Amino acid sequence: MIAEPTICLMIDAPRVFRLPGPALNSGAAGLRLADEVLAALGECEVVRVDVAEVERMTASFANSLVMPLLERVGVEAIGTRVVLVGASDGVSGEWRKAVERYTRGVRLSIQRPESE
Repeated sequence: MIAEPTICLMIDAPRVFRLPGPALNSGAAGLRLADEVLAALGECEVVRVDVAEVERMTASFANSLVMPLLERVGVEAIGTRVVLVGASDGVSGEWRKAVERYTRGVRLSIQRPESE
């Protein structure tokens, strides 16, 4: 597990995933975190991804985290149900770029139909 979540005792209490720094580089780690965040969204209304200790997030990590979230909960949930907190300009920029890529139709290879 990449981050230790806090316990969500009430449906409206946010769950917080505090990510270690200084860098988030791995697409595989992004996918694992996406699975954890999606599971938490089944129990909590809001999930916060705390990246205050993170100095750099690669596009690979950002895409692998954000795109499965967008596929399952929709673009409107980013910023309302899934909230990035404590982000530097660079980290929030990679997060935004992943959302933009998704809205332009870019998908992870695991999200594409097998016929492609």
